[in-house]
Amino acid sequence: MQKKFLCFLIIFLQKNFHHIYKKNIFAKTYCLHLNTKIIMKQIIILLMLLMLPFAGFAQMKWQPEDHHIDIHHPVEVFGDVTIDKDACTITKDGKTYKLYGKVKIVDNWADLKVQIVENWPDLKVKIVENWPDKCGKFQVVDTWPELKVQIVDNFADIKVKVVENWPGF
Repeated sequence: MQKKFLCFLIIFLQKNFHHIYKKNIFAKTYCLHLNTKIIMKQIIILLMLLMLPFAGFAQMKWQPEDHHIDIHHPVEVFGDVTIDKDACTITKDGKTYKLYGKVKIVDNWADLKVQIVENWPDLKVKIVENWPDKCGKFQVVDTWPELKVQIVDNFADIKVKVVENWPGF
């Protein structure tokens, strides 16, 4: 505010006492610089206000028209078993298990019962030797499994198809 007042004072003196003020180049440059800064700030604020309605569009992702937007809903599979496709987990009897990682195939006391199918699987599984860190990738181990499964023909908790490419849902 003081700078503005000083600039206006200099302009007033220039208009009324131009014979004294004529050679004061510093004062003229100071006022011109101050006015330029004020105008630039106003332009930047105006541009930011004009761009405000478009700020939300920057976060939107383009999707094809026929893309089905799947709202986060767990899928009920059988009884008290639910699959969460977004988190790549399955919940049975209140316990949640990841649908990837190290797995051991057992005959008794399994965490999940799995049926291997060719059509309409709940999950496509790829057996890997290393790095079972993505949905549907499993490494079969004998010790320290993250999940124990029993392969059954009927009444499975989840139906899987063994694939070579594109594991997951």
